[in-house]
Amino acid sequence: MSDLKEDDTTNDSGNEVKESTDFSISKQPQGEHTTPPNCKGEENPENPIKPKNKKWSISDKINIWMAAFTAGLFFITTYSTCLTRNAIISSDSTNVKYLDKIERLVTAFDTSANNGKKSLVLQDSSINAQINSIKETQQIFEKTNQPFLQLAEPVITTFKAGEPLEIRYTIVNLSNIPIKVINQKTNMIFRKKPPPLSEIKKFPKGKDNPVNYYVTIQDPFFSKFHFRPLKTEEYDAILNGPYFIYVLREITYENLVTNTMRKYLIYTEMKPIRNSPSYPNGTYYNFIYNENYNTK
Repeated sequence: MSDLKEDDTTNDSGNEVKESTDFSISKQPQGEHTTPPNCKGEENPENPIKPKNKKWSISDKINIWMAAFTAGLFFITTYSTCLTRNAIISSDSTNVKYLDKIERLVTAFDTSANNGKKSLVLQDSSINAQINSIKETQQIFEKTNQPFLQLAEPVITTFKAGEPLEIRYTIVNLSNIPIKVINQKTNMIFRKKPPPLSEIKKFPKGKDNPVNYYVTIQDPFFSKFHFRPLKTEEYDAILNGPYFIYVLREITYENLVTNTMRKYLIYTEMKPIRNSPSYPNGTYYNFIYNENYNTK
Protein backbone atom coordinates (compact mmCIF):
# COMPACT_ATOMS: atom_id res chain seq x y z
CA MET A 1 0.00 0.00 0.00
CA SER A 2 1.38 3.33 -0.96
CA ASP A 3 1.61 6.30 1.49
CA LEU A 4 -1.33 8.65 1.71
CA LYS A 5 -0.85 11.89 -0.09
CA GLU A 6 -2.73 14.99 -0.39
CA ASP A 7 -4.83 14.61 -3.50
CA ASP A 8 -6.61 17.16 -5.45
CA THR A 9 -10.19 16.28 -6.14
CA THR A 10 -12.96 18.06 -7.77
CA ASN A 11 -16.51 18.33 -6.69
CA ASP A 12 -19.55 18.05 -8.74
CA SER A 13 -19.25 21.60 -9.87
CA GLY A 14 -15.83 21.07 -11.12
CA ASN A 15 -14.03 22.94 -8.37
CA GLU A 16 -11.07 21.41 -6.85
CA VAL A 17 -11.28 20.30 -3.31
CA LYS A 18 -8.23 19.76 -1.16
CA GLU A 19 -8.52 16.93 1.26
CA SER A 20 -6.40 16.77 4.37
CA THR A 21 -5.19 13.74 6.10
CA ASP A 22 -5.02 15.58 9.54
CA PHE A 23 -7.37 13.77 11.93
CA SER A 24 -6.71 15.97 15.02
CA ILE A 25 -9.80 18.02 14.51
CA SER A 26 -12.90 16.15 15.51
CA LYS A 27 -16.21 16.71 13.97
CA GLN A 28 -18.56 19.09 15.67
CA PRO A 29 -22.23 18.65 15.95
CA GLN A 30 -24.21 20.62 13.54
CA GLY A 31 -25.44 23.98 14.70
CA GLU A 32 -22.67 24.46 17.34
CA HIS A 33 -19.58 26.50 16.68
CA THR A 34 -16.91 26.76 19.40
CA THR A 35 -13.48 28.19 19.45
CA PRO A 36 -10.92 26.44 21.64
CA PRO A 37 -9.21 28.60 24.23
CA ASN A 38 -5.68 29.69 23.65
CA CYS A 39 -2.77 28.59 25.71
CA LYS A 40 -3.49 31.16 28.37
CA GLY A 41 -6.95 29.83 28.99
CA GLU A 42 -8.52 32.87 27.43
CA GLU A 43 -11.18 32.85 24.87
CA ASN A 44 -10.09 33.24 21.38
CA PRO A 45 -10.66 36.85 20.44
CA GLU A 46 -11.43 35.71 16.98
CA ASN A 47 -14.43 33.78 18.32
CA PRO A 48 -17.45 35.48 16.83
CA ILE A 49 -19.74 34.21 19.68
CA LYS A 50 -19.05 35.92 23.08
CA PRO A 51 -20.66 34.90 26.51
CA LYS A 52 -23.22 37.25 28.06
CA ASN A 53 -22.09 39.51 31.02
CA LYS A 54 -23.56 38.26 34.38
CA LYS A 55 -25.57 40.97 36.39
CA TRP A 56 -26.14 40.98 40.26
CA SER A 57 -29.71 40.82 41.31
CA ILE A 58 -31.19 42.87 44.23
CA SER A 59 -31.58 39.76 46.38
CA ASP A 60 -27.93 38.88 45.77
CA LYS A 61 -26.87 42.34 46.82
CA ILE A 62 -29.08 42.21 49.92
CA ASN A 63 -27.65 38.82 50.86
CA ILE A 64 -24.11 40.11 50.46
CA TRP A 65 -24.84 43.20 52.58
CA MET A 66 -26.58 41.10 55.22
CA ALA A 67 -23.62 38.74 55.35
CA ALA A 68 -21.25 41.69 55.74
CA PHE A 69 -23.48 43.30 58.40
CA THR A 70 -23.75 40.01 60.31
CA ALA A 71 -19.99 39.56 60.20
CA GLY A 72 -19.46 43.14 61.45
CA LEU A 73 -22.07 42.70 64.15
CA PHE A 74 -20.42 39.46 65.25
CA PHE A 75 -17.08 41.20 65.41
CA ILE A 76 -18.52 44.12 67.40
CA THR A 77 -20.37 41.75 69.76
CA THR A 78 -17.27 39.66 70.30
CA TYR A 79 -15.16 42.75 70.92
CA SER A 80 -17.76 44.19 73.30
CA THR A 81 -17.94 40.87 75.13
CA CYS A 82 -14.17 40.87 75.55
CA LEU A 83 -14.24 44.45 76.82
CA THR A 84 -17.12 43.66 79.21
CA ARG A 85 -15.36 40.57 80.54
CA ASN A 86 -12.17 42.53 81.08
CA ALA A 87 -14.16 45.31 82.76
CA ILE A 88 -15.90 42.77 85.00
CA ILE A 89 -12.58 41.17 85.90
CA SER A 90 -11.12 44.59 86.62
CA SER A 91 -14.27 45.60 88.52
CA ASP A 92 -14.19 42.40 90.55
CA SER A 93 -10.60 43.06 91.45
CA THR A 94 -11.44 46.66 92.37
CA ASN A 95 -14.48 45.53 94.35
CA VAL A 96 -12.42 42.99 96.24
CA LYS A 97 -9.91 45.70 97.15
CA TYR A 98 -12.72 48.11 98.02
CA LEU A 99 -14.52 45.53 100.15
CA ASP A 100 -11.25 44.70 101.84
CA LYS A 101 -10.78 48.38 102.65
CA ILE A 102 -14.35 48.61 103.91
CA GLU A 103 -13.86 45.52 106.06
CA ARG A 104 -10.69 46.98 107.52
CA LEU A 105 -12.46 50.29 108.15
CA VAL A 106 -15.35 48.48 109.82
CA THR A 107 -12.92 46.51 111.96
CA ALA A 108 -11.09 49.68 112.89
CA PHE A 109 -14.41 51.41 113.66
CA ASP A 110 -15.56 48.49 115.82
CA THR A 111 -12.27 48.54 117.67
CA SER A 112 -12.53 52.29 118.14
CA ALA A 113 -16.16 51.97 119.22
CA ASN A 114 -15.30 49.26 121.73
CA ASN A 115 -12.46 51.35 123.07
CA GLY A 116 -14.82 54.32 123.21
CA LYS A 117 -17.40 52.26 125.09
CA LYS A 118 -14.78 51.09 127.54
CA SER A 119 -13.63 54.66 127.95
CA LEU A 120 -17.23 55.83 128.47
CA VAL A 121 -17.80 53.08 131.02
CA LEU A 122 -14.68 54.14 132.87
CA GLN A 123 -15.71 57.78 132.63
CA ASP A 124 -19.22 56.95 133.82
CA SER A 125 -17.79 54.98 136.71
CA SER A 126 -15.48 57.84 137.56
CA ILE A 127 -18.30 60.40 137.24
CA ASN A 128 -20.66 58.27 139.30
CA ALA A 129 -17.99 57.87 141.93
CA GLN A 130 -17.49 61.64 141.97
CA ILE A 131 -21.24 62.23 142.14
CA ASN A 132 -21.61 59.76 144.98
CA SER A 133 -18.68 61.35 146.75
CA ILE A 134 -20.23 64.82 146.32
CA LYS A 135 -23.61 63.55 147.53
CA GLU A 136 -22.00 61.90 150.52
CA THR A 137 -20.05 65.05 151.27
CA GLN A 138 -23.23 67.08 150.89
CA GLN A 139 -25.13 64.74 153.20
CA ILE A 140 -22.37 64.93 155.76
CA PHE A 141 -22.34 68.71 155.41
CA GLU A 142 -26.12 68.94 155.79
CA LYS A 143 -26.14 66.64 158.80
CA THR A 144 -23.26 68.51 160.35
CA ASN A 145 -24.96 71.84 159.67
CA GLN A 146 -28.52 70.79 160.47
CA PRO A 147 -30.26 72.64 163.28
CA PHE A 148 -32.61 71.02 165.80
CA LEU A 149 -35.22 72.83 167.82
CA GLN A 150 -36.50 71.60 171.15
CA LEU A 151 -39.42 72.53 173.40
CA ALA A 152 -38.23 73.46 176.90
CA GLU A 153 -40.58 73.54 179.92
CA PRO A 154 -44.01 74.46 178.57
CA VAL A 155 -46.00 76.21 181.25
CA ILE A 156 -49.74 76.75 181.64
CA THR A 157 -49.67 80.35 182.76
CA THR A 158 -53.44 80.95 182.94
CA PHE A 159 -55.95 78.26 183.88
CA LYS A 160 -59.26 79.62 185.25
CA ALA A 161 -62.88 79.02 184.47
CA GLY A 162 -64.29 81.76 182.32
CA GLU A 163 -60.85 83.03 181.25
CA PRO A 164 -58.78 82.25 178.12
CA LEU A 165 -56.36 79.39 178.57
CA GLU A 166 -52.76 80.61 178.12
CA ILE A 167 -49.66 78.46 177.55
CA ARG A 168 -46.08 79.67 177.26
CA TYR A 169 -43.43 77.88 175.18
CA THR A 170 -39.67 78.16 175.20
CA ILE A 171 -37.98 76.86 172.03
CA VAL A 172 -34.23 76.36 172.14
CA ASN A 173 -31.77 75.73 169.30
CA LEU A 174 -29.68 72.67 170.16
CA SER A 175 -27.14 73.27 167.36
CA ASN A 176 -24.67 75.98 166.42
CA ILE A 177 -26.56 76.60 163.16
CA PRO A 178 -28.60 79.81 163.26
CA ILE A 179 -32.20 79.56 162.13
CA LYS A 180 -34.99 81.96 161.34
CA VAL A 181 -38.55 81.20 162.49
CA ILE A 182 -40.96 81.95 159.64
CA ASN A 183 -44.36 80.77 160.83
CA GLN A 184 -46.13 78.81 163.57
CA LYS A 185 -49.53 77.09 163.90
CA THR A 186 -51.34 75.79 166.99
CA ASN A 187 -54.29 73.50 167.68
CA MET A 188 -55.73 72.37 171.03
CA ILE A 189 -58.19 69.60 172.06
CA PHE A 190 -59.58 68.37 175.42
CA ARG A 191 -59.73 64.61 175.56
CA LYS A 192 -59.27 61.68 177.95
CA LYS A 193 -56.85 60.06 175.51
CA PRO A 194 -54.62 61.59 172.83
CA PRO A 195 -56.38 61.78 169.47
CA PRO A 196 -54.53 60.57 166.33
CA LEU A 197 -51.99 62.97 164.94
CA SER A 198 -53.93 63.17 161.66
CA GLU A 199 -56.96 64.47 163.58
CA ILE A 200 -55.26 67.08 165.71
CA LYS A 201 -53.15 68.18 162.74
CA LYS A 202 -56.23 69.76 161.15
CA PHE A 203 -55.31 73.30 162.10
CA PRO A 204 -58.09 75.88 162.16
CA LYS A 205 -58.05 78.18 159.16
CA GLY A 206 -56.74 81.65 159.76
CA LYS A 207 -54.69 80.57 162.78
CA ASP A 208 -51.29 81.07 161.10
CA ASN A 209 -48.95 83.22 163.12
CA PRO A 210 -46.17 84.72 160.95
CA VAL A 211 -42.92 85.15 162.79
CA ASN A 212 -39.65 86.78 161.86
CA TYR A 213 -37.31 85.77 164.61
CA TYR A 214 -33.71 84.53 164.62
CA VAL A 215 -32.84 81.76 167.02
CA THR A 216 -29.31 80.81 168.03
CA ILE A 217 -27.94 78.54 170.69
CA GLN A 218 -27.60 81.51 173.01
CA ASP A 219 -30.90 83.15 172.11
CA PRO A 220 -34.00 80.91 172.48
CA PHE A 221 -37.41 81.62 171.04
CA PHE A 222 -40.18 82.49 173.53
CA SER A 223 -43.75 82.04 172.47
CA LYS A 224 -47.19 81.91 174.09
CA PHE A 225 -50.68 81.45 172.74
CA HIS A 226 -54.22 81.82 174.02
CA PHE A 227 -57.22 79.52 173.77
CA ARG A 228 -60.88 80.43 174.18
CA PRO A 229 -62.26 80.96 177.73
CA LEU A 230 -62.71 77.69 179.63
CA LYS A 231 -66.13 76.49 180.56
CA THR A 232 -66.68 75.42 184.18
CA GLU A 233 -67.25 71.78 183.29
CA GLU A 234 -64.07 71.84 181.12
CA TYR A 235 -62.14 73.38 183.97
CA ASP A 236 -63.31 70.73 186.47
CA ALA A 237 -62.79 67.84 184.00
CA ILE A 238 -59.22 68.91 183.34
CA LEU A 239 -58.18 69.93 186.84
CA ASN A 240 -59.90 67.18 188.82
CA GLY A 241 -61.01 64.69 186.17
CA PRO A 242 -59.51 62.38 183.58
CA TYR A 243 -59.25 64.98 180.78
CA PHE A 244 -55.99 66.36 179.41
CA ILE A 245 -55.05 69.32 177.27
CA TYR A 246 -53.58 68.10 173.95
CA VAL A 247 -51.63 70.74 172.07
CA LEU A 248 -50.04 70.49 168.61
CA ARG A 249 -47.62 73.17 167.43
CA GLU A 250 -45.96 73.39 164.03
CA ILE A 251 -43.03 75.79 163.65
CA THR A 252 -41.61 76.51 160.17
CA TYR A 253 -38.05 77.78 160.07
CA GLU A 254 -35.13 78.29 157.68
CA ASN A 255 -31.64 76.87 157.98
CA LEU A 256 -29.47 79.93 157.43
CA VAL A 257 -26.42 77.86 156.42
CA THR A 258 -27.97 75.65 153.72
CA ASN A 259 -31.03 77.87 153.08
CA THR A 260 -33.32 74.87 153.38
CA MET A 261 -36.75 74.98 154.98
CA ARG A 262 -37.51 72.77 157.96
CA LYS A 263 -40.36 72.16 160.37
CA TYR A 264 -40.55 71.38 164.04
CA LEU A 265 -43.71 69.48 165.05
CA ILE A 266 -44.56 69.21 168.77
CA TYR A 267 -47.47 67.19 170.11
CA THR A 268 -47.82 67.36 173.91
CA GLU A 269 -50.14 66.13 176.63
CA MET A 270 -50.60 68.69 179.44
CA LYS A 271 -52.46 69.14 182.73
CA PRO A 272 -52.22 71.76 185.46
CA ILE A 273 -50.91 70.40 188.78
CA ARG A 274 -51.51 72.30 191.98
CA ASN A 275 -49.19 72.25 194.99
CA SER A 276 -46.91 69.40 193.85
CA PRO A 277 -43.18 69.47 194.52
CA SER A 278 -42.73 67.27 191.45
CA TYR A 279 -44.04 70.09 189.25
CA PRO A 280 -42.70 73.34 190.64
CA ASN A 281 -44.10 75.36 187.75
CA GLY A 282 -47.50 73.71 188.27
CA THR A 283 -47.62 72.00 184.84
CA TYR A 284 -47.45 68.39 183.83
CA TYR A 285 -46.44 67.73 180.22
CA ASN A 286 -45.50 64.73 178.12
CA PHE A 287 -44.22 64.52 174.52
CA ILE A 288 -46.35 62.44 172.18
CA TYR A 289 -44.55 63.63 169.03
CA ASN A 290 -41.37 65.69 168.82
CA GLU A 291 -39.58 65.88 165.41
CA ASN A 292 -37.55 68.18 163.18
CA TYR A 293 -37.63 67.45 159.41
CA ASN A 294 -36.96 69.04 156.04
CA THR A 295 -39.85 70.20 153.92
CA LYS A 296 -40.12 69.24 150.21
